[in-house]
Amino acid sequence: MRWYFLRHAKTEKVSASGKDFDRELAPRGLRQCSSLSEYLKNVSIVSLVCSTALRTRQTCEFSTSGLATDTVFLESLYMADLSEWKSILEKYGKHDTLFIGHNEGISEIVSWLTEQEIILPTAALVAVEFLGSDLSHLGPGTALWKGYFRPED
Repeated sequence: MRWYFLRHAKTEKVSASGKDFDRELAPRGLRQCSSLSEYLKNVSIVSLVCSTALRTRQTCEFSTSGLATDTVFLESLYMADLSEWKSILEKYGKHDTLFIGHNEGISEIVSWLTEQEIILPTAALVAVEFLGSDLSHLGPGTALWKGYFRPED
C-alpha cells in the first residue's frame, strides 16, 4: 500500500471568523493547488481522506479535481496527533490513499512511520509505502519514503 500525505496549501493568516478552522487558502495556496493538480494526475490514488477544516477542503477541491477516488472528510483529522493518525491509518489506509491534513500531526506521522525527521511545509506531498499487510502492525519504521513533491512558489 502506498500512502500520500499532503499538508494543506498556503493559507491566509486570519479568517473572517477569527477561527483557525475557517482559514482560507491564500493566492499562493491556490497557485500551489494548481501545480499539485498537475502532479497528482500521474499518481494512482484509490481513496482520499481529508480534514474538514476549510483550508484542507479547499486544497482537496483545487488539487484533486478529476481524480476518480472515494473521498471521506474527517473532523478528527483537524489537528490530529500521532495517536489519532494511527487510528485513521488503520481504518482508512487499506488502499493507495491520499491524506490531506495539518502540521504538526502530518509531519509527526510520516516521521514515525519512516523513522526519519520530516517537517512538511505547506503544500508538500510525501509518498510512503507500508511494508506490511496488517495495519494493526503500524509502528516506527513500518513504511519506506518513496517520494516528495512541493510546488515551486
